[in-house]
Amino acid sequence: MVTAGVGGPITGRGGDLIIVDDPIKNWMDAQSETVRRSLVDWFYSTLYTRADPGATIVVIQTRWHILDLAGELLARNPVDWKEVKLPAIAEVNDPLGRQPGEALCPERFSAESLLKIKESMGTMMFSALYQQSPAPPQGSTFHREWWKFYEVEPEFKAVVQSWDCGYELREDSSYSVCQTWGVAENGFYLIHQLRDRLEYPELLRKVKLLAERFSPDLVLIEYQASGRSLVQDLYNNTRLPIKAVKTTRESKQIRAGLVTPLIETGRVFLPRNARWVSDFLYELTVFPAGNYSDQVDALSQALIFLKYRFDPSRNGRRSPERVSSGRKLLSNSGRSAGLSSRRRLHPGPRINLSWRLFGTNEKAPVN
Repeated sequence: MVTAGVGGPITGRGGDLIIVDDPIKNWMDAQSETVRRSLVDWFYSTLYTRADPGATIVVIQTRWHILDLAGELLARNPVDWKEVKLPAIAEVNDPLGRQPGEALCPERFSAESLLKIKESMGTMMFSALYQQSPAPPQGSTFHREWWKFYEVEPEFKAVVQSWDCGYELREDSSYSVCQTWGVAENGFYLIHQLRDRLEYPELLRKVKLLAERFSPDLVLIEYQASGRSLVQDLYNNTRLPIKAVKTTRESKQIRAGLVTPLIETGRVFLPRNARWVSDFLYELTVFPAGNYSDQVDALSQALIFLKYRFDPSRNGRRSPERVSSGRKLLSNSGRSAGLSSRRRLHPGPRINLSWRLFGTNEKAPVN
């Protein structure tokens, strides 16, 4: 048996059973992004490489923070890790068979005494330290168990692309994200996602390539950052069905909150075997505490539009009737034959930003 602290000398050694015990020592360290990132980097670059073929890795810890080591592992690879959570006060579906509200060790701390501790330290800290359910101060937005998955694409009656464009090409800059969504009878399917840091000429090229590949009925582009130039270039030089979208001062959390009912009720589907799904789920699981929110922004933009246009639960609102755009759309080559009959969407004036969602009638300047 070999023991070492975090960052200690374990290179050159292997193991069939690796146990990580309390890698974060206190609340203050848990709140430090530098400390958490250093721990995760050490785990993947050093400790994880010491595992022999077929080895088992066990992480035992207090869940100090949603982005602690356990949170990172569960968000990135939920299939590879099994979580065993023993909260101080039992919740629904307790792994020990306790009834909700029962104490874990009543001989030491009764349910009444635990509730007094909760009252003293506050819900957020108690939830993390005693219930092993950390959450960001703003509250968790997207839950992992809400997502549905598919292996075979159904027939789509419309396809929409949603672009959230980054600012510039730097290591710490935001990403440009394009999500391609299909509208089916039972909900909305994320067909494909591109996420990359792109200089403007390459960004413009990618928009055209992905439009040619998926033949979208509408391309939503956030009218911010490089999206401004993108909208005007595409408007002047292509026949793509572009709709510029301008966000207002409403926060990312508010916009994300508008689409969570669709996800929670099982109307949003992800491709089970796509390589990018793991990173996608990670960003959404830790939102809004994570470092990036580009995928969240592209998702919110797409689903808010689709919700207002196609969701049948919105009785009396706009329905997905066939509306001719009066423009030539791209061919459906490369997709299943069933898509050739899907409905076309009216994109509206390509520079008109009067989206019902954001309640603005301002128009983008066209040079």
